[in-house]
Amino acid sequence: MNPLNNHQINNHQINNSLKHFIEKYDSFCLIFSQKLNQSNIRKNEADKFYYIQIGDQFIKYTWNNIKDTHDRDLLIQINELRKYFVDSLIRIIEETKTDFCTQKTNTFLYCSVEALGSNALTSNYDVNISSFMIASDIVNLFNSYFYLFWNDTSGEIFDTNLYGNSFFITTFENESLDRKYNKAVYGSGKSVYYLPPEEIDPNLMRIILAIQTKWLIIKSFMYQEDNGGLGHKIYYKIREITMGLIQKLSNKQQNMNSNYEQMYNKMRMINNDQLPPNEFRNRVNQKYFECLKMSDGLREKYLLDSNFSNLSQLIDSISFSNFYGNETYFCIGTIYHILGYVQRLAKFKMYPEYFIQSMIENFLDIFRNFEYTKNVTGFFKSTKYIYRVYDAIGSFYSLIGIEYGNSKKVMFGNMLKQYKQNKNSVRFNHNRISQIYQLQNLTTNDNLFNIYMLILIDIEGAVHDYLQL
Repeated sequence: MNPLNNHQINNHQINNSLKHFIEKYDSFCLIFSQKLNQSNIRKNEADKFYYIQIGDQFIKYTWNNIKDTHDRDLLIQINELRKYFVDSLIRIIEETKTDFCTQKTNTFLYCSVEALGSNALTSNYDVNISSFMIASDIVNLFNSYFYLFWNDTSGEIFDTNLYGNSFFITTFENESLDRKYNKAVYGSGKSVYYLPPEEIDPNLMRIILAIQTKWLIIKSFMYQEDNGGLGHKIYYKIREITMGLIQKLSNKQQNMNSNYEQMYNKMRMINNDQLPPNEFRNRVNQKYFECLKMSDGLREKYLLDSNFSNLSQLIDSISFSNFYGNETYFCIGTIYHILGYVQRLAKFKMYPEYFIQSMIENFLDIFRNFEYTKNVTGFFKSTKYIYRVYDAIGSFYSLIGIEYGNSKKVMFGNMLKQYKQNKNSVRFNHNRISQIYQLQNLTTNDNLFNIYMLILIDIEGAVHDYLQL
Protein backbone atom coordinates (compact mmCIF):
# COMPACT_ATOMS: atom_id res chain seq x y z
CA MET A 1 0.00 0.00 0.00
CA ASN A 2 1.37 3.39 -0.95
CA PRO A 3 -0.31 6.34 0.84
CA LEU A 4 0.85 9.03 -1.58
CA ASN A 5 -1.91 10.92 -3.36
CA ASN A 6 -3.12 9.20 -6.51
CA HIS A 7 -2.59 12.27 -8.68
CA GLN A 8 1.12 12.12 -7.83
CA ILE A 9 1.91 8.52 -8.71
CA ASN A 10 -1.15 6.97 -10.36
CA ASN A 11 -0.28 5.10 -13.55
CA HIS A 12 3.41 5.91 -13.09
CA GLN A 13 6.22 3.55 -12.30
CA ILE A 14 7.60 4.20 -8.84
CA ASN A 15 11.12 5.48 -9.40
CA ASN A 16 14.22 4.13 -7.72
CA SER A 17 14.44 6.93 -5.18
CA LEU A 18 10.92 6.33 -3.93
CA LYS A 19 11.60 2.59 -3.76
CA HIS A 20 14.73 3.38 -1.79
CA PHE A 21 12.68 5.57 0.56
CA ILE A 22 10.08 2.83 1.13
CA GLU A 23 12.78 0.25 1.81
CA LYS A 24 14.39 2.50 4.41
CA TYR A 25 11.02 3.35 5.90
CA ASP A 26 9.95 -0.30 6.24
CA SER A 27 13.27 -1.22 7.83
CA PHE A 28 12.99 1.66 10.28
CA CYS A 29 9.40 0.69 11.23
CA LEU A 30 10.52 -2.81 12.22
CA ILE A 31 13.14 -1.35 14.55
CA PHE A 32 10.74 1.22 15.98
CA SER A 33 8.04 -1.40 16.61
CA GLN A 34 10.53 -3.25 18.81
CA LYS A 35 11.16 -0.04 20.76
CA LEU A 36 7.41 0.37 21.29
CA ASN A 37 7.11 -3.17 22.60
CA GLN A 38 9.89 -2.48 25.07
CA SER A 39 7.88 0.54 26.27
CA ASN A 40 4.68 -1.49 26.68
CA ILE A 41 3.08 0.18 23.66
CA ARG A 42 1.33 -2.25 21.33
CA LYS A 43 -0.97 -2.08 18.35
CA ASN A 44 -4.55 -3.31 18.70
CA GLU A 45 -5.25 -5.14 15.45
CA ALA A 46 -9.00 -4.65 15.89
CA ASP A 47 -8.97 -0.85 15.58
CA LYS A 48 -5.36 -0.37 14.35
CA PHE A 49 -4.55 2.09 17.18
CA TYR A 50 -1.70 1.84 19.66
CA TYR A 51 -2.24 1.41 23.39
CA ILE A 52 0.15 1.86 26.27
CA GLN A 53 0.04 -0.33 29.35
CA ILE A 54 0.26 1.60 32.62
CA GLY A 55 -0.11 -0.74 35.57
CA ASP A 56 -3.15 -2.90 34.89
CA GLN A 57 -4.68 -0.42 32.44
CA PHE A 58 -4.36 -0.02 28.68
CA ILE A 59 -4.67 3.61 27.56
CA LYS A 60 -5.07 4.65 23.95
CA TYR A 61 -1.80 6.23 22.87
CA THR A 62 -2.24 9.95 22.19
CA TRP A 63 -0.05 12.83 23.25
CA ASN A 64 -2.76 14.30 25.48
CA ASN A 65 -3.37 10.96 27.20
CA ILE A 66 0.35 10.66 27.94
CA LYS A 67 0.51 14.21 29.33
CA ASP A 68 -2.56 13.60 31.49
CA THR A 69 -0.73 10.85 33.39
CA HIS A 70 1.58 13.54 34.88
CA ASP A 71 4.19 10.78 35.04
CA ARG A 72 7.56 12.49 34.54
CA ASP A 73 9.46 9.27 33.83
CA LEU A 74 6.89 8.26 31.23
CA LEU A 75 7.06 11.71 29.61
CA ILE A 76 10.85 11.43 29.36
CA GLN A 77 10.49 8.00 27.78
CA ILE A 78 7.84 9.15 25.29
CA ASN A 79 9.85 12.24 24.38
CA GLU A 80 12.75 10.00 23.44
CA LEU A 81 10.46 7.88 21.26
CA ARG A 82 8.92 10.97 19.71
CA LYS A 83 12.26 12.50 18.80
CA TYR A 84 13.55 9.19 17.47
CA PHE A 85 10.55 8.60 15.19
CA VAL A 86 10.22 12.18 13.88
CA ASP A 87 13.94 12.74 13.35
CA SER A 88 14.38 9.36 11.68
CA LEU A 89 11.52 9.91 9.25
CA ILE A 90 12.90 13.34 8.39
CA ARG A 91 16.36 11.89 7.85
CA ILE A 92 15.02 9.21 5.49
CA ILE A 93 13.15 11.87 3.50
CA GLU A 94 16.26 14.07 3.28
CA GLU A 95 18.43 11.16 2.13
CA THR A 96 16.08 10.11 -0.66
CA LYS A 97 13.99 13.16 -1.59
CA THR A 98 15.80 14.52 -4.66
CA ASP A 99 14.31 12.39 -7.40
CA PHE A 100 10.73 11.84 -6.26
CA CYS A 101 10.05 15.41 -5.13
CA THR A 102 9.04 17.95 -7.73
CA GLN A 103 11.98 18.56 -10.05
CA LYS A 104 12.93 22.15 -10.82
CA THR A 105 16.09 23.90 -11.92
CA ASN A 106 19.16 23.52 -9.75
CA THR A 107 18.41 26.82 -8.04
CA PHE A 108 15.07 25.47 -6.89
CA LEU A 109 16.25 22.06 -5.67
CA TYR A 110 17.45 23.35 -2.31
CA CYS A 111 15.38 22.16 0.63
CA SER A 112 15.97 22.20 4.37
CA VAL A 113 13.89 20.10 6.78
CA GLU A 114 14.40 20.72 10.47
CA ALA A 115 12.75 19.59 13.68
CA LEU A 116 12.95 22.53 16.05
CA GLY A 117 11.92 20.80 19.24
CA SER A 118 11.65 22.28 22.70
CA ASN A 119 13.42 20.73 25.67
CA ALA A 120 10.27 21.00 27.79
CA LEU A 121 8.67 17.59 28.32
CA THR A 122 5.13 18.72 27.50
CA SER A 123 5.95 21.07 24.61
CA ASN A 124 5.24 20.37 20.97
CA TYR A 125 7.94 19.16 18.59
CA ASP A 126 7.37 20.88 15.27
CA VAL A 127 9.04 20.46 11.89
CA ASN A 128 9.81 23.40 9.61
CA ILE A 129 10.55 23.28 5.90
CA SER A 130 12.44 25.86 3.90
CA SER A 131 12.57 25.38 0.15
CA PHE A 132 11.98 27.09 -3.16
CA MET A 133 9.43 24.65 -4.50
CA ILE A 134 9.10 21.24 -2.90
CA ALA A 135 7.73 21.95 0.58
CA SER A 136 4.37 20.39 -0.25
CA ASP A 137 5.97 17.11 -1.36
CA ILE A 138 7.93 16.86 1.88
CA VAL A 139 4.77 17.54 3.89
CA ASN A 140 2.92 14.84 1.99
CA LEU A 141 5.66 12.24 2.48
CA PHE A 142 5.95 12.90 6.19
CA ASN A 143 2.23 13.07 6.96
CA SER A 144 1.27 10.14 4.72
CA TYR A 145 3.83 7.71 6.10
CA PHE A 146 3.29 8.87 9.66
CA TYR A 147 -0.42 8.09 9.29
CA LEU A 148 0.38 4.74 7.66
CA PHE A 149 2.23 3.64 10.80
CA TRP A 150 0.11 5.19 13.57
CA ASN A 151 -3.38 5.33 11.98
CA ASP A 152 -3.52 8.94 13.17
CA THR A 153 -1.79 12.26 12.58
CA SER A 154 1.48 13.47 14.05
CA GLY A 155 -0.35 16.26 15.86
CA GLU A 156 -2.49 13.75 17.75
CA ILE A 157 0.26 11.22 18.45
CA PHE A 158 3.27 13.43 19.19
CA ASP A 159 2.03 17.04 19.11
CA THR A 160 4.27 17.37 16.06
CA ASN A 161 3.15 19.57 13.18
CA LEU A 162 4.85 19.86 9.80
CA TYR A 163 4.88 23.38 8.42
CA GLY A 164 5.53 24.42 4.83
CA ASN A 165 7.28 27.52 3.51
CA SER A 166 4.90 30.04 5.05
CA PHE A 167 5.86 33.60 4.07
CA PHE A 168 9.53 32.75 3.58
CA ILE A 169 11.29 32.34 0.26
CA THR A 170 14.19 30.14 1.39
CA THR A 171 17.22 29.86 3.65
CA PHE A 172 19.39 29.27 0.60
CA GLU A 173 22.25 31.82 0.51
CA ASN A 174 22.43 33.63 -2.81
CA GLU A 175 23.72 37.11 -3.65
CA SER A 176 21.02 37.64 -6.26
CA LEU A 177 18.40 37.10 -3.55
CA ASP A 178 20.16 39.66 -1.33
CA ARG A 179 19.38 42.36 -3.89
CA LYS A 180 15.72 41.44 -4.22
CA TYR A 181 14.23 40.11 -0.99
CA ASN A 182 14.18 41.07 2.63
CA LYS A 183 16.68 39.08 4.65
CA ALA A 184 16.82 38.25 8.34
CA VAL A 185 19.61 36.48 10.22
CA TYR A 186 18.58 34.08 12.97
CA GLY A 187 20.50 33.88 16.24
CA SER A 188 21.87 30.56 15.01
CA GLY A 189 23.53 32.42 12.13
CA LYS A 190 21.20 31.03 9.46
CA SER A 191 19.73 33.58 7.04
CA VAL A 192 16.19 33.53 5.74
CA TYR A 193 14.71 35.47 2.81
CA TYR A 194 11.15 36.54 3.40
CA LEU A 195 8.21 38.25 1.71
CA PRO A 196 7.42 40.92 0.64
CA PRO A 197 10.40 42.04 -1.46
CA GLU A 198 12.54 44.89 -0.18
CA GLU A 199 11.47 47.46 -2.76
CA ILE A 200 7.70 47.02 -2.63
CA ASP A 201 5.66 50.18 -3.13
CA PRO A 202 3.86 51.27 0.10
CA ASN A 203 0.50 51.55 -1.69
CA LEU A 204 0.82 48.01 -3.01
CA MET A 205 1.84 46.82 0.45
CA ARG A 206 -1.36 48.26 1.90
CA ILE A 207 -3.42 46.34 -0.66
CA ILE A 208 -1.66 43.10 0.33
CA LEU A 209 -2.26 43.83 4.01
CA ALA A 210 -5.95 44.50 3.35
CA ILE A 211 -6.26 41.12 1.64
CA GLN A 212 -4.31 39.52 4.50
CA THR A 213 -6.41 41.06 7.24
CA LYS A 214 -9.61 39.41 5.95
CA TRP A 215 -8.22 36.16 7.37
CA LEU A 216 -8.74 37.54 10.86
CA ILE A 217 -12.47 37.76 10.14
CA ILE A 218 -12.45 34.20 8.84
CA LYS A 219 -10.65 33.04 12.02
CA SER A 220 -13.28 34.82 14.12
CA PHE A 221 -16.04 32.72 12.50
CA MET A 222 -13.98 29.58 13.10
CA TYR A 223 -13.57 30.15 16.85
CA GLN A 224 -17.10 31.39 17.33
CA GLU A 225 -18.36 28.11 15.93
CA ASP A 226 -15.93 26.05 18.03
CA ASN A 227 -17.05 27.82 21.20
CA GLY A 228 -20.75 27.30 20.59
CA GLY A 229 -21.51 30.99 20.11
CA LEU A 230 -19.73 32.00 23.34
CA GLY A 231 -19.21 35.72 23.65
CA HIS A 232 -21.03 36.81 20.49
CA LYS A 233 -20.35 40.39 21.56
CA ILE A 234 -16.61 39.72 21.44
CA TYR A 235 -16.64 38.21 17.97
CA TYR A 236 -18.87 40.93 16.55
CA LYS A 237 -16.60 43.62 18.01
CA ILE A 238 -13.49 41.94 16.57
CA ARG A 239 -15.09 41.87 13.13
CA GLU A 240 -16.12 45.50 13.45
CA ILE A 241 -12.57 46.54 14.37
CA THR A 242 -11.05 44.42 11.61
CA MET A 243 -13.42 45.77 8.96
CA GLY A 244 -12.37 49.29 9.89
CA LEU A 245 -8.76 48.25 9.44
CA ILE A 246 -9.48 46.72 6.01
CA GLN A 247 -11.30 49.88 4.91
CA LYS A 248 -8.30 51.98 5.96
CA LEU A 249 -5.88 49.77 4.03
CA SER A 250 -7.97 49.35 0.89
CA ASN A 251 -9.59 52.81 0.77
CA LYS A 252 -12.88 51.03 0.13
CA GLN A 253 -16.07 50.75 2.15
CA GLN A 254 -16.76 47.16 3.18
CA ASN A 255 -20.11 45.63 4.12
CA MET A 256 -20.07 43.90 7.51
CA ASN A 257 -22.45 41.30 6.01
CA SER A 258 -20.09 40.48 3.17
CA ASN A 259 -19.29 36.98 2.01
CA TYR A 260 -16.52 36.25 4.56
CA GLU A 261 -18.78 33.89 6.51
CA GLN A 262 -19.75 32.12 3.28
CA MET A 263 -16.08 31.76 2.44
CA TYR A 264 -15.41 30.25 5.87
CA ASN A 265 -18.30 27.80 5.58
CA LYS A 266 -17.05 26.68 2.18
CA MET A 267 -13.54 26.11 3.54
CA ARG A 268 -14.43 24.21 6.68
CA MET A 269 -15.23 20.94 4.88
CA ILE A 270 -18.80 20.46 6.18
CA ASN A 271 -19.19 17.23 4.21
CA ASN A 272 -16.36 15.59 6.17
CA ASP A 273 -17.67 16.29 9.67
CA GLN A 274 -19.07 12.76 10.03
CA LEU A 275 -15.71 11.05 9.48
CA PRO A 276 -14.07 9.27 12.43
CA PRO A 277 -11.77 11.77 14.24
CA ASN A 278 -8.51 10.22 13.02
CA GLU A 279 -9.71 10.18 9.41
CA PHE A 280 -11.00 13.73 9.69
CA ARG A 281 -7.62 14.90 10.99
CA ASN A 282 -5.93 13.09 8.14
CA ARG A 283 -8.33 14.73 5.66
CA VAL A 284 -7.39 18.15 7.06
CA ASN A 285 -3.71 17.25 6.59
CA GLN A 286 -4.49 16.35 2.99
CA LYS A 287 -6.21 19.70 2.48
CA TYR A 288 -3.13 21.41 3.94
CA PHE A 289 -0.94 19.53 1.47
CA GLU A 290 -3.18 20.46 -1.46
CA CYS A 291 -3.05 24.14 -0.48
CA LEU A 292 0.73 24.01 -0.03
CA LYS A 293 0.97 22.44 -3.47
CA MET A 294 -0.97 25.37 -4.88
CA SER A 295 1.35 27.78 -3.04
CA ASP A 296 4.39 25.99 -4.45
CA GLY A 297 3.05 26.59 -7.96
CA LEU A 298 2.34 30.24 -7.22
CA ARG A 299 5.79 30.59 -5.63
CA GLU A 300 7.38 29.34 -8.85
CA LYS A 301 5.21 31.68 -10.90
CA TYR A 302 6.17 34.63 -8.73
CA LEU A 303 9.90 33.86 -8.72
CA LEU A 304 9.87 33.65 -12.52
CA ASP A 305 7.78 36.82 -12.92
CA SER A 306 7.87 38.99 -9.80
CA ASN A 307 4.93 41.26 -10.57
CA PHE A 308 2.43 42.50 -7.99
CA SER A 309 -0.42 40.24 -9.06
CA ASN A 310 1.72 37.12 -8.62
CA LEU A 311 3.02 38.35 -5.26
CA SER A 312 -0.48 39.09 -3.98
CA GLN A 313 -1.79 35.68 -5.05
CA LEU A 314 1.16 33.92 -3.42
CA ILE A 315 0.80 35.66 -0.07
CA ASP A 316 -2.96 35.07 0.02
CA SER A 317 -2.47 31.39 -0.86
CA ILE A 318 -0.13 31.00 2.12
CA SER A 319 -2.81 32.25 4.51
CA PHE A 320 -5.27 29.93 2.77
CA SER A 321 -2.98 26.95 3.44
CA ASN A 322 -2.49 28.04 7.06
CA PHE A 323 -6.24 27.75 7.54
CA TYR A 324 -5.77 23.97 7.31
CA GLY A 325 -2.51 23.91 9.28
CA ASN A 326 -2.48 22.78 12.89
CA GLU A 327 -2.29 25.73 15.30
CA THR A 328 -0.97 28.08 12.63
CA TYR A 329 -1.15 31.84 12.47
CA PHE A 330 -2.91 33.13 9.37
CA CYS A 331 -1.35 36.58 8.94
CA ILE A 332 2.10 37.61 7.81
CA GLY A 333 2.37 40.29 10.52
CA THR A 334 1.53 37.90 13.34
CA ILE A 335 4.20 35.41 12.27
CA TYR A 336 6.94 38.04 11.94
CA HIS A 337 5.99 39.63 15.26
CA ILE A 338 6.11 36.36 17.18
CA LEU A 339 9.32 35.11 15.55
CA GLY A 340 11.06 38.47 15.74
CA TYR A 341 9.81 40.13 18.92
CA VAL A 342 8.45 37.45 21.25
CA GLN A 343 10.79 34.56 20.41
CA ARG A 344 13.61 36.91 19.29
CA LEU A 345 14.79 34.49 16.62
CA ALA A 346 15.54 37.16 14.01
CA LYS A 347 14.90 40.81 13.14
CA PHE A 348 12.28 41.39 10.46
CA LYS A 349 11.35 44.63 8.73
CA MET A 350 8.10 45.57 10.43
CA TYR A 351 5.14 47.74 9.46
CA PRO A 352 2.64 49.17 11.99
CA GLU A 353 -0.04 47.00 10.35
CA TYR A 354 1.94 43.88 11.23
CA PHE A 355 1.53 44.58 14.94
CA ILE A 356 -2.17 45.40 14.47
CA GLN A 357 -2.65 42.01 12.80
CA SER A 358 -0.78 40.28 15.61
CA MET A 359 -2.70 41.87 18.48
CA ILE A 360 -6.03 40.91 16.86
CA GLU A 361 -4.98 37.38 15.86
CA ASN A 362 -3.44 36.58 19.24
CA PHE A 363 -6.58 37.84 20.94
CA LEU A 364 -8.61 35.46 18.77
CA ASP A 365 -6.28 32.60 19.72
CA ILE A 366 -7.23 33.12 23.36
CA PHE A 367 -10.41 31.29 22.32
CA ARG A 368 -8.61 28.46 20.56
CA ASN A 369 -10.00 26.09 23.21
CA PHE A 370 -13.29 26.52 25.01
CA GLU A 371 -11.61 25.66 28.32
CA TYR A 372 -9.70 28.96 28.24
CA THR A 373 -12.85 30.87 29.04
CA LYS A 374 -14.42 28.56 31.62
CA ASN A 375 -12.19 28.61 34.68
CA VAL A 376 -9.12 30.09 36.33
CA THR A 377 -6.75 27.36 35.12
CA GLY A 378 -7.97 27.86 31.56
CA PHE A 379 -7.52 31.60 31.89
CA PHE A 380 -3.91 31.17 33.00
CA LYS A 381 -3.32 28.99 29.96
CA SER A 382 -4.68 31.76 27.73
CA THR A 383 -2.13 34.24 29.13
CA LYS A 384 0.33 32.99 26.49
CA TYR A 385 -1.77 34.83 23.93
CA ILE A 386 -2.67 37.78 26.19
CA TYR A 387 1.03 38.39 26.76
CA ARG A 388 1.55 38.42 22.99
CA VAL A 389 -1.35 40.86 22.55
CA TYR A 390 0.28 43.38 24.84
CA ASP A 391 3.71 42.80 23.32
CA ALA A 392 2.17 43.67 19.93
CA ILE A 393 0.44 46.75 21.35
CA GLY A 394 3.64 47.99 22.97
CA SER A 395 5.69 47.28 19.85
CA PHE A 396 3.16 49.12 17.67
CA TYR A 397 3.32 52.25 19.81
CA SER A 398 7.10 52.07 19.94
CA LEU A 399 7.29 51.86 16.16
CA ILE A 400 5.16 55.01 15.71
CA GLY A 401 7.05 56.85 18.44
CA ILE A 402 4.52 56.83 21.29
CA GLU A 403 5.33 55.62 24.80
CA TYR A 404 3.14 52.82 26.11
CA GLY A 405 3.39 51.25 29.56
CA ASN A 406 4.28 47.58 29.93
CA SER A 407 2.57 46.85 33.26
CA LYS A 408 -0.11 44.65 31.66
CA LYS A 409 2.40 42.77 29.56
CA VAL A 410 4.54 42.12 32.65
CA MET A 411 1.54 41.03 34.72
CA PHE A 412 0.31 38.52 32.16
CA GLY A 413 3.88 37.34 31.58
CA ASN A 414 4.14 36.58 35.30
CA MET A 415 0.80 34.78 35.20
CA LEU A 416 2.01 32.62 32.32
CA LYS A 417 5.22 31.86 34.23
CA GLN A 418 3.19 30.84 37.28
CA TYR A 419 1.03 28.56 35.16
CA LYS A 420 4.05 26.89 33.54
CA GLN A 421 5.67 26.26 36.92
CA ASN A 422 2.64 24.65 38.49
CA LYS A 423 -0.33 24.05 36.21
CA ASN A 424 -2.41 22.47 38.96
CA SER A 425 -2.02 25.20 41.57
CA VAL A 426 -2.63 28.63 40.03
CA ARG A 427 -4.32 31.40 41.98
CA PHE A 428 -6.09 34.40 40.52
CA ASN A 429 -5.11 37.81 41.91
CA HIS A 430 -8.29 39.86 41.49
CA ASN A 431 -6.82 42.82 43.36
CA ARG A 432 -3.87 43.08 40.97
CA ILE A 433 -6.12 42.85 37.92
CA SER A 434 -8.48 45.50 39.31
CA GLN A 435 -5.56 47.75 40.23
CA ILE A 436 -3.82 47.54 36.88
CA TYR A 437 -7.04 48.20 34.92
CA GLN A 438 -8.01 50.88 37.46
CA LEU A 439 -11.42 49.36 38.09
CA GLN A 440 -13.30 48.22 41.18
CA ASN A 441 -14.92 44.82 41.63
CA LEU A 442 -13.69 43.73 38.24
CA THR A 443 -14.64 40.08 38.16
CA THR A 444 -15.22 36.85 39.99
CA ASN A 445 -14.03 33.36 39.20
CA ASP A 446 -17.27 32.79 37.31
CA ASN A 447 -17.00 35.90 35.13
CA LEU A 448 -13.63 36.02 33.37
CA PHE A 449 -15.43 37.35 30.30
CA ASN A 450 -15.03 40.92 31.65
CA ILE A 451 -11.26 40.69 31.49
CA TYR A 452 -11.31 39.60 27.87
CA MET A 453 -13.55 42.57 27.08
CA LEU A 454 -11.08 44.96 28.73
CA ILE A 455 -8.24 43.48 26.67
CA LEU A 456 -10.33 43.98 23.54
CA ILE A 457 -10.88 47.62 24.54
CA ASP A 458 -7.09 48.10 24.66
CA ILE A 459 -6.80 46.57 21.17
CA GLU A 460 -9.57 48.84 19.92
CA GLY A 461 -7.69 51.85 21.31
CA ALA A 462 -4.51 50.87 19.47
CA VAL A 463 -6.41 50.33 16.22
CA HIS A 464 -8.12 53.71 16.67
CA ASP A 465 -4.73 55.39 17.06
CA TYR A 466 -3.50 53.59 13.96
CA LEU A 467 -6.48 54.79 11.93
CA GLN A 468 -5.58 58.38 12.87
CA LEU A 469 -2.08 58.09 11.38
